[in-house]
Amino acid sequence: MGSNAIEVAIHRLRKHLQALDARAVVHTVKGVGYFITEEKV
Repeated sequence: MGSNAIEVAIHRLRKHLQALDARAVVHTVKGVGYFITEEKV
């Protein structure tokens, strides 16, 4: 895997969620990782 494999996977996940009009949002926490929350409507 390349050094940016995780970033690419997260980018694709975000695009997929957006295409599905999902209410989930992927957040980046520098130095920690990622987490997913449900977007408030």
